[in-house]
Amino acid sequence: MANDPKGLRLLATVMTIKEGYYPSTRSYKHNNPGNIGNTDKGNNKTFSSLEAGVKKQRDYILSVAAGTHRAYPLGKKKKIKPYYSEEIAKYQKTYRGKSPWLPGYEFVYTGQVDQFVKIYSTGARGSNGYLSLILSYFKQNGYDITAQSKIQDIIKLN
Repeated sequence: MANDPKGLRLLATVMTIKEGYYPSTRSYKHNNPGNIGNTDKGNNKTFSSLEAGVKKQRDYILSVAAGTHRAYPLGKKKKIKPYYSEEIAKYQKTYRGKSPWLPGYEFVYTGQVDQFVKIYSTGARGSNGYLSLILSYFKQNGYDITAQSKIQDIIKLN
């Protein structure tokens, strides 16, 4: 990703941090720094190398920004049903006591980073921790983005 815009690299990095990429974790064991394709039910997507996992994460973010990823329908209504997360219930220590009962959402998806994280991460539906980490990480790196900033714009920052 060395030749990609800094915004794309920062977004991929902060997602990797939030997804817990370090030895002995799920994302680490499966060469999947963004936990792309992993589910709350325990299904794991394994990549042959860390490089392949990073490439998948990069391509995922680019497809979201381009409006070609079906889970992120630019300009269309997105409905996220309320959900009981068995993963959050099972790993309460990891999730720091977060309720496994997650609210539903309904909005027109515009590409805003706050909408993105609610679709991307089940746990992000119950709190703003994921969003706050992204905003503060960009701030630490000299970029003022907001919850309403669009993924399409963030990934182009240099």
